[in-house]
Amino acid sequence: MPTSTATLPLRLLACACIAWAGIAWTANARAADNSARPAHGLIVQLKDAPPHDTARATLEDERLRRVLGAAGVAAAHSRPLGRAAHRLDFGRVLGSDEAAALAAQLRSHPEVEWVVANERERRLVTPSDTLFPATPTTTGQWWLFGVSGSNANALTDRLRGVPGFQSAWGTTTGSSAAIVAVLDTGITAHPDLDAHVLPGYDFVSTVEFANDGNGRDADPSDPGDWVTQADKNNNPTLFGSCDVANSSWHGTDIAGIVAAVTDNAFGVAGINWNGRVLPVRVAGKCGAEVADIVDGMYWAAGLPVSGVPINPNPARVVNISFGGDAACNAAYQTA
Repeated sequence: MPTSTATLPLRLLACACIAWAGIAWTANARAADNSARPAHGLIVQLKDAPPHDTARATLEDERLRRVLGAAGVAAAHSRPLGRAAHRLDFGRVLGSDEAAALAAQLRSHPEVEWVVANERERRLVTPSDTLFPATPTTTGQWWLFGVSGSNANALTDRLRGVPGFQSAWGTTTGSSAAIVAVLDTGITAHPDLDAHVLPGYDFVSTVEFANDGNGRDADPSDPGDWVTQADKNNNPTLFGSCDVANSSWHGTDIAGIVAAVTDNAFGVAGINWNGRVLPVRVAGKCGAEVADIVDGMYWAAGLPVSGVPINPNPARVVNISFGGDAACNAAYQTA
């Protein structure tokens, strides 16, 4: 059974990541209207629900069916999610208004603790500010430079970095015991990263968004997350609310920042020279479903997820680069 020391940091980190992500997401409010996003089912938790790994869980499944019937909500099927919640699948994509109406029906039942829509969170926005990306005159890794020193950048760049980061490397260059889970688009093979990558998992459950021909499996490889106008035209139900975009390869970028092989006269420097990355693929085309993010967080921490083998390399840190403009919802708070 999960202990409080394992679940509490995960809850705090989940809310912190999503809350922080929401700040950046508002910059892209014109590109996508979150209030009109479709939902891939609902996530519900009943009051006083027991954890899924207890003997009472079977009785809870029957209780959920009874509550759904009483509330007049006809889900095609459900599956366990997180500690004690369930993901409800309706066999189709729900419009935002329909999802809100169904959620309201469920919330009206006295045995329901909370309900949230299983929307897709989006990758964080890259702002257009000229000093944000690397340029011919500034390093692309400005966050690692100190305020002073022979290799320091201009003052405007130095003030954006992490004070004393290079000085910290004089004390320690990191530890292989530090495992960081990167919940993102997956990972690609890279000579400056491969030696620090642990076996991960692919949690993208919707095949059309997965872009690799299947759903969940033990291969966290990133096949690309591009979206074309043809995708939107041919399947507006799934892709109509998505932005046309090239593949981001975002998961590999983040993994490199965290733990690229360092001091090898090649590529970039990782924050932790000896760190290990646990790639957890939760995002494909159009971002990541809330339910997939929650399952990915649980698995990354070494906690049980229905239908998935236990992760033998639990992470102590989880990085999530996705978010929305709403408050940290109940699915994240109870993860």
